[in-house]
Amino acid sequence: MTAADTRPTRASDSLEREKWEAERAFREREIAIKEREQEKQEADLALAQKERAASRWKNPLVVAILAAAVAAMGNALVAYLNGASQTKLERQKSEQARILEMIKTGSPDKAAENLRFLVDAGLIRDAGIRRDLTAFLDRRKPGSGPALPSAFAAAKLVSRFEGISLTPYKDPFGVTVIGAEHVLTQNELRSGKVVIGGRSVDFRSGITRQQADELLQQDLDPVRKKIDKLVTVKLTMNQKAALTSFVYNVGSAGLQGSNLLKKLNAGKYGEVPAEMMKWVQAGGRKLPVLVERRRSEVALWNKQ
Repeated sequence: MTAADTRPTRASDSLEREKWEAERAFREREIAIKEREQEKQEADLALAQKERAASRWKNPLVVAILAAAVAAMGNALVAYLNGASQTKLERQKSEQARILEMIKTGSPDKAAENLRFLVDAGLIRDAGIRRDLTAFLDRRKPGSGPALPSAFAAAKLVSRFEGISLTPYKDPFGVTVIGAEHVLTQNELRSGKVVIGGRSVDFRSGITRQQADELLQQDLDPVRKKIDKLVTVKLTMNQKAALTSFVYNVGSAGLQGSNLLKKLNAGKYGEVPAEMMKWVQAGGRKLPVLVERRRSEVALWNKQ
């Protein structure tokens, strides 16, 4: 091949190269344009998403739901705070009731001993109450301090004079009794069972001392209710306990028509002991045991 033959080939190659470079430049511009278009589309998409998100928050329904949610959270917070406050109040009431029970001993020293136990055992959780109790106990002098009469004062007095029998027996009048003179009804005698504290107990083989005490408290309840109905003036716990023992012995009918009740309801507390001491006879005879019982009831009546 001659030099003349090669020139067209070189010219052709040069033309092809220029064409290829032109096409490459075109493609690069095309790619750049597409990239810019894609970037714009992505920007538009991001803007649209942002606008949609904003529009959702501005939607009246969404706003209403959010408002309701905020209100619910507020109500829940208030309920929680109220619940916490109520729980604290209930705990304080419970601790105050526990303290009252602990001082129902009739003895300031025993009451103080019980209160010290509550504090030392961690049974008083309220910091203010615990602090005040501790301060009081630390400065208290022997024989001083609060003490309420025992809630079982009447029961103790009744059981002392009536006696406690854990098995049934017939009293001097031929009536079958058990415990502290609990009169067994015909139904109880037929079934051999007596209800104590809501439970049916077979008494034929005997009852426990705890059951006898519980049965006595059960028998004293209607006596206390009768006193509450008949007496129209205020009574101290000791006065009510003394009157409960008295009525348990003489009967509510005896109290109802008595001079004792008339004077008591007239506010003549000081004349009640003398009226009590008139009730010492049985079968037309003055009985020493009744004299002793009335004296014990009078002593309890006069006890502060």
